Amino acid sequence: MILEEIKYKTAENHRRLEESELLKPITSPTLTQDHYQKILRVFYGYFYPLETALEPFQLADNYLPDYGSRRKAAMIRQDLHTLQHNAPEDTLPLCAELPSIQSMAQAFGCLYVMEGSTLGGKIIAKSLEKNLGLSAVHGASFFHGYGPDTGHKWKTFQQSLVRFNQDFQKEQEIVEAANETFYYFENWIRKN
Repeated sequence: MILEEIKYKTAENHRRLEESELLKPITSPTLTQDHYQKILRVFYGYFYPLETALEPFQLADNYLPDYGSRRKAAMIRQDLHTLQHNAPEDTLPLCAELPSIQSMAQAFGCLYVMEGSTLGGKIIAKSLEKNLGLSAVHGASFFHGYGPDTGHKWKTFQQSLVRFNQDFQKEQEIVEAANETFYYFENWIRKN
């Protein structure tokens, strides 16, 4: 089944990303406001171009009717603004080396990584509140994800992914795109 396969086959890339020098301190009491803002800038620099690359696939029309509420770059930008990182949006560095997104299967693989980030975000959000005094309305909306709806939204995404794969049998393409998304994100983190 696609859900077990994609989790298993992306686990190593997922682990490496979490253990990167940038992300390792995110739940530590030693995390500083400056480092947290750097994390947000790096996430914005990757998520914004990815969301732009996903636009042509009209995910809301096909498999994910609530796709419009799943866009995350605006939440990251709001967090940066709240934390007084007022650099104009067009001066934030954006990643130019992105995974190939030429098909709906590749779009789903990419979204698997993006949507999955909301699950770990719940743990990170608690840590940010404890260590930096940040909340869903003050500097940590991205990591709060969908708030109490996070679990439900993840399940809805999984159901959409399963339905798409049942219709088109594109498991390998989806998994490869998810791994590419992790790979290019890790690469972007190393460069920043």
